[in-house]
Amino acid sequence: MKAKHIVIYILSAAGLALVVCGAGTSMEAAKSALVLCAQTVIPSLFPFFVISSFMVNTGFVSCAGKIAAPISRRLFKVSGSGAVVFVMGILCGYPTGAKMVSELYENKEISRNEAMRLLPFCNNSGPLFVIGAVGAGMLGSTRLGVTLYAVHVVSAVLTGIFFSFFSKQSDGHQTSTVMAIHLGRAFSDAVCRAVQTMLNVCGFIVFFSVLREFLTPFIFKLLGSGALGLTVSGMAEVTLGAQDICVSGQALPFTMILLSGIIGFGGVCVLLQVCGVVSQAGLGIKTYAVGKIFQMLVSMVITACVVSSWKTQAAFASISSLPHRYLEVAPYMLVAFFFACAYAAARKKN
Repeated sequence: MKAKHIVIYILSAAGLALVVCGAGTSMEAAKSALVLCAQTVIPSLFPFFVISSFMVNTGFVSCAGKIAAPISRRLFKVSGSGAVVFVMGILCGYPTGAKMVSELYENKEISRNEAMRLLPFCNNSGPLFVIGAVGAGMLGSTRLGVTLYAVHVVSAVLTGIFFSFFSKQSDGHQTSTVMAIHLGRAFSDAVCRAVQTMLNVCGFIVFFSVLREFLTPFIFKLLGSGALGLTVSGMAEVTLGAQDICVSGQALPFTMILLSGIIGFGGVCVLLQVCGVVSQAGLGIKTYAVGKIFQMLVSMVITACVVSSWKTQAAFASISSLPHRYLEVAPYMLVAFFFACAYAAARKKN
């Protein structure tokens, strides 16, 4: 028997013992996670899952990708479809980017090497979570959320540029063209895929909420409640980790650095969500994990540079008081972008 199998068996037995001995704690954590899924996760993610799958099924990503190809090939050395996936990933949140990459690879629109390089920088947190939940909800400042989101996007771009150095000669070009299919069939397939992905996501959230409820006290006892303990705890599950960081009483600049780090990484929970999504297409997550660690470090460095420019808390307060109404037009800008791409693609076909 291999050593890794023994470790897995021991961990499984220990997990079972924890759940049995702490049945009450386990049930409360699971209930809270289910409420979170019902009230926040499903309403915010499910429509995006359906739309993203529908876009892939109808060939929209391929058509729009032809327009974005010149930029994406120069910047990331990927096909135009990769650029569309990147935009959807940073707007729709985890794990939309991974889901679209997996579907493009299954449809043979991108190569395996390109799919592996797209995963790390196309699967990111969305503005609803970073600006809304973390910024406005946990930090009490939309401007702080915008700062975190801007750092997140920049770090994702830099991660994509970093992985462009590992491209192959054939990457950056679509390997096949998606044939048009019936709209009803495309929509039905999109809904079915979205339901399956949504169940996987919610299942991971519930499990990790229970696991984290048991492990967090041990993590803080072992590593302390300072930077190391908060970072390790946040790397397990990003939402609850962000809550712990925000209520830890750390100085604002330090809080921002820790938050940007765990948001850039995404958490082990998201990592396993991605594993569940891409494994169906035969893709691995080693490159994804390395990329997310790289993005986490880049995010923390960028945030450290940003917060170092904050001379005083009062000075930053004056910055954070600037109007942020431009955020309200973001959804309309997204719709306009898609219509423009569709129109240009239709004209190019004709």
